[in-house]
Amino acid sequence: MLAQAYAGDGQEGQAFEALRRATASTPKNEKLYLFVAGAFLGREEPAQSLRVIELGLQHLPESARLHYERGYLLAMLDDFDGARMDFERAAQIAPGSEIGYLAKAQESLFGGNLAEAIRVARTATAQGKQDYQLLAILGEALIRVGASPGQVEFAEAREALEKSVAARPNYASSQITLGHVDLLDGRLKAAIEHLETGRRLSPQNLAVYSLLAAAYRKSGQPGQAEAMLGILAKLNQEQAQRIRTAPGDSKPIPGASGASRGEQKPQAERMKNYRGSAKPVQADLTGTRGKGR
Repeated sequence: MLAQAYAGDGQEGQAFEALRRATASTPKNEKLYLFVAGAFLGREEPAQSLRVIELGLQHLPESARLHYERGYLLAMLDDFDGARMDFERAAQIAPGSEIGYLAKAQESLFGGNLAEAIRVARTATAQGKQDYQLLAILGEALIRVGASPGQVEFAEAREALEKSVAARPNYASSQITLGHVDLLDGRLKAAIEHLETGRRLSPQNLAVYSLLAAAYRKSGQPGQAEAMLGILAKLNQEQAQRIRTAPGDSKPIPGASGASRGEQKPQAERMKNYRGSAKPVQADLTGTRGKGR
């Protein structure tokens, strides 16, 4: 679709104009908003992605998926209070569904409640919900609580991540976390393969470069390790530059309610708070997108 193409090409104005025309004829097409928002997020533009989801919620206020996506984006922009409300709303609209479980698990992961994220993901998978994002959350949370090689929890994390990668090979979060698991387990060749795949899918993800540097160093490739650290340093500099030069004011987001979720932060502050490299399992807005932290 035209709006998605413009968004993916970084042409913000044209993207929103094309989106306006498209919504005039099909305002309740949920996928329309998800695809355009996904294109913006693929370019590491969460604020623009949020504008699209906000527009979608004007027309589809009872969409559990759109509430989940808005929750994820608000959390990425450090509005966790607003994010929590959207995650909870998604779970209320679709209780017992994959998106309902995903909202609960992601809320717990963002909030640092790893035990609850694990519990929710385990419950979902036990009920046959084999969503690749839920599996990725389970694996990520288990590793973050300290699961190590030889432990039952480590094997559980590996199994969940391998299933996630098999179900959605172009999902960067699963590839990167599975690479981390392989690195911890001493499987250096496999670790490098998964991490390089994750880097290709999400080249702005800062965490993947430090993991790759460690993997290359342990595999006896110091030159490659230094190259990864060099890229990491460059990305850090670029991020700092974007923060310094970001405009201080922000455009209002269509449909945004400052009273319900807090006023929108200035663009510079939002960029400073955007945790592009430290975010937990990334939201896949379209179900097909491979990029985005």
